[in-house]
Amino acid sequence: MEKLYLKKLRDTVDKRFVGFKPNGSSIKPVHIFSGATRVIYGKSADTSGIKRLSYVANAKGKTPAANTPEKVISFLEELDAIEDEDIRIEELTSLRNMLQKLLSADDGVFSGTDDGMVSYSAGSKYFITRFAMY
Repeated sequence: MEKLYLKKLRDTVDKRFVGFKPNGSSIKPVHIFSGATRVIYGKSADTSGIKRLSYVANAKGKTPAANTPEKVISFLEELDAIEDEDIRIEELTSLRNMLQKLLSADDGVFSGTDDGMVSYSAGSKYFITRFAMY
């Protein structure tokens, strides 16, 4: 009887039928979901504001320069989306940490200016990111 090696078989199936490794470190299920919902809706949304508000820090704790609490407060004031100018940084940071956990449940949101791999763990047409690799 021939010995079967699961990893080798999985690699073959992924390469031949899927076209990428769904369990790889770069493509996550949320990316596939985002691509599928984009096809269903036929459009995407401008999610730059969502990313600016909800992306606090990467796994190493680094916060992008445009996403510091002070910059986010200025951004919200420019949009006239904040009523209380005396908002405490601690309160805003707490809200943003919660948003990051909710919207990036499987780490599908990344820092940097290129949003080519950004996908949100949210089931709404307002969270469908623009075309990237899907």
